[in-house]
Amino acid sequence: MAIKDLDITYEHLPHVFDLRTPPGSFDSDFVTIPIGDPGGGAPSPNSDTDAPPPTIEDILAEELDQSINIPEWPELPPIEGGHPGAPFHDTGPGGKPPVPPPDALAFYLPFHLYYPHYWGIYLLVDGVRRFAYEIRHHAPRISSREAIRAARRFLFYHEFFHHQAECFALRLETTHRQRVYLTGVSALHRQTYMKPNCLEEGLAEAHALRSLERKPKTPPDAIAALATLVEQGYPGYRRGVEFRSGSRFKQFRSEFAEQSHAMALPRVPGIPANIWNSAPHLFAGIMNVRSRVNYLLPASSPLAKRVPLGRPYRLREFSKQLQQVLGARHVPGLGSKHDVWESADGKKRTTIPRHARGIPLGTQLKILRDLGYTKGLTAFYRS
Repeated sequence: MAIKDLDITYEHLPHVFDLRTPPGSFDSDFVTIPIGDPGGGAPSPNSDTDAPPPTIEDILAEELDQSINIPEWPELPPIEGGHPGAPFHDTGPGGKPPVPPPDALAFYLPFHLYYPHYWGIYLLVDGVRRFAYEIRHHAPRISSREAIRAARRFLFYHEFFHHQAECFALRLETTHRQRVYLTGVSALHRQTYMKPNCLEEGLAEAHALRSLERKPKTPPDAIAALATLVEQGYPGYRRGVEFRSGSRFKQFRSEFAEQSHAMALPRVPGIPANIWNSAPHLFAGIMNVRSRVNYLLPASSPLAKRVPLGRPYRLREFSKQLQQVLGARHVPGLGSKHDVWESADGKKRTTIPRHARGIPLGTQLKILRDLGYTKGLTAFYRS
């Protein structure tokens, strides 16, 4: 299954979707930065120069080495909850685990709700930074870069299981022609969330642990630290350690499948859950889903001004987008080190520095606001 196949599903089965968009502040207050290979090594910078700018993870590792203060918990966008992988906002004190669940550090927006533009996996930059700090706290012998990589991989694989569960539901919707994700998988999650019998969160944690165990360069100390953090987590989540072995993961994934099926299709007689052992492919994710995995960074973050990431970010590509989306135009003959641009109505002007390596995100955002565009970078590049 490919991303383009969702278009066919929506054409023929629009009733299985319940589409919405994030609040306007999601576009205006946050920027998205494609990761490329979230389960691999360090993401490559978007540059073809001999001396590429530092990546986000380069800067995070440097800050982790130099910091004497505990990093803050991340700022979450005000996105409506109620579905698996939704942002978890309750991170306050009160007898709770010392580390909030992965969904407070990253989140998943399902295509059943956010097709076609916004669905995907979002890793909060500050969430990766804080989670890496917690990993190093339990595994002080690993490097900051190894901790950052382990944090990014773990959060990605946790949210990826939410995507796999949604794909399981989509395949049943194809055969039954009725809602399974919204009335089964998502409804079951709401009914069991933060309870010991919330299988989806336990399986997501186990999937993340198992995925990192298969990565040959993941330090054993990092995996042990992650297992400790999972064990100390919230009800449901902490069962990830219990589901970690291959046989237990298979057993409880089948239990989860049967429970979701029974909730969505109550008139179909139930049978022993091990029937699902014969169809593990139902949980396969979309082949090119990695193109829907992004870092999420507050536009006001100092980091947005330091890292020229995001695509497109080069001057030529950014200028072309200004022309196509805003109708802005270059005013020739003004400025030696900066180009002057004006809005389509000629009432607003801004300057664009002639960077050789790209335009930092914070600078891009300022330019857009100077020209009267307030929807944010995400909407700008999706237009």
